[in-house]
Amino acid sequence: MLPHRRLDSHKGSHGHLLVVAGSLGKSGAGILASQAATAGWGWLGHMGFARCLAPAMASHLTEVMTLPVAETMAGSIAEAAGPTLWQFYTERMPLCLVQG
Repeated sequence: MLPHRRLDSHKGSHGHLLVVAGSLGKSGAGILASQAATAGWGWLGHMGFARCLAPAMASHLTEVMTLPVAETMAGSIAEAAGPTLWQFYTERMPLCLVQG
């Protein structure tokens, strides 16, 4: 049984989920996980990914907030993105890490 939701609520009223995933050529699982947060769980979904994926993510993630972060030369999330992701995570939990 799902909990009762107020009529004036919205997806931001029911929690946030930060999905961290995506490297060049491997973004599908992250896209699916962040879309599930919005559609299935009714949360406000966010996705952190390598900056080079921003154009592709913008076209796929129409209801998910995007968070492009520092990337490596190979097109994956760089270690330098850690502080940005950590700050975002501590403000909005929970977190989902997807390989790729």
